[in-house]
Amino acid sequence: QIIKSKVANIKSGWRSVFMVFMAAADDESETIVEGAFENAEQVILEHFDQVIGECFLDCVSCLIGFANNKSSYHISLKAIALLRICENRLAEGLVPGGTLNPINVSKDENFDVTEHYWFPMLAGLSDLTSDTRAEVRNCALEVLFD
Repeated sequence: QIIKSKVANIKSGWRSVFMVFMAAADDESETIVEGAFENAEQVILEHFDQVIGECFLDCVSCLIGFANNKSSYHISLKAIALLRICENRLAEGLVPGGTLNPINVSKDENFDVTEHYWFPMLAGLSDLTSDTRAEVRNCALEVLFD
């Protein structure tokens, strides 16, 4: 309810929200995992530009956590699909900044977008390619190569 009613006011609290989602992704109860994933999915699909600015990696870690959850392969596949969305936004230069401004590399020459953003996402997808579930493995491999 907090997320639905106060999405614009959460601001620096998104990191904590994604940490709660990650904890729920590790839960053994399928109901808890599904409920948390539905909320995470809604946040990413409907409020990506308001949320992702400073917590893109928290979002990615959260999705990798859901993808690794063994209680439901459907949630794993949906989480990988959301990782693809994050991947596409990153490739289009729409992360970071919070207001979806293209990345301006000249602002900080020491900042390596590849190392900071791409590596954790690709490493998580790479780990998923050895998942015991064939559907999850194949989906992760496809997104990894995309």
